[in-house]
Amino acid sequence: MITVLFLTSLSTALADEEVGDDFSTSITISPFLLAEPVLELTGERKLSERVSTALIAGGGQSGGVALWELGCQGRVALLGDFHKALQAGVEVLYIGSVTDHSGIRAVGTGFAGGPFIGGKWVADVGFTADLQIGVAGTYITASASSGSTSAQQSEADLTPLLNINLGWSF
Repeated sequence: MITVLFLTSLSTALADEEVGDDFSTSITISPFLLAEPVLELTGERKLSERVSTALIAGGGQSGGVALWELGCQGRVALLGDFHKALQAGVEVLYIGSVTDHSGIRAVGTGFAGGPFIGGKWVADVGFTADLQIGVAGTYITASASSGSTSAQQSEADLTPLLNINLGWSF
């Protein structure tokens, strides 16, 4: 439902006059991850009217586990431009986690990446909303150790890719 409302408002916005053409950078956060609390920042830079790139960095703690991510996106506006667009792109992330509990240390690292489609809307004053849905292939390796005992496991999977970001363009 949220996706339908967002894409409907996006198509309406695409029909409006172009405003804020001087905006070339967007900084957004994922507000839903703040509940974990994990802060994920995305910085997007316009390369041309229809092409942009983004860097993603995040970190925080959830349930006693420290989490972090670092990645990038390539985006192309299928309809519209940097300010109001129906986009397609690809995302690649390096992700990691670590925890120490009762003498056991566990570490997880991996990669996630895949294609997405989504929408972006920038208001006249710079407020920015960004929504992307897709599928990501993941490869995660986890290891745990306690003294002289250790174990390791790896897993590959397909997972949903969902980014809902809010922020500012300038």
